[in-house]
Amino acid sequence: MRKDYEEMEQSIYSQRMFRAHHQANVAGHGAADEVNKEAAKQLAEFKFKLQEAERENTNHQGNIIRIEGQLKRFKANAESAEKELDEVKTQNRLLKKEVFFEFLIKFVSFICGPYWYAIFA
Repeated sequence: MRKDYEEMEQSIYSQRMFRAHHQANVAGHGAADEVNKEAAKQLAEFKFKLQEAERENTNHQGNIIRIEGQLKRFKANAESAEKELDEVKTQNRLLKKEVFFEFLIKFVSFICGPYWYAIFA
């Protein structure tokens, strides 16, 4: 009877160990599944962030191209404005000379009379 009791006790112990081992495996697989799910979640998150960064990079590259075009136009406009400014300054100097000589002629004719050119000729 004691032998039967020990066998029964051994059988129960074996069954408990089997269940515990099985549950540990299931829990282990559950933990592994959990780790896999977490890894897949992180991977999806990283893929999304990568796509977002690539889209943002493409946006920035487009902005750079647009701004470079604007810069070229602004430089061309600035050079054109500088040329026009130089031309206006040249015209201004010529007009000032012309006005000065007209003033000088009128002043001399006022001082010397209408026949002043005969005096200097």
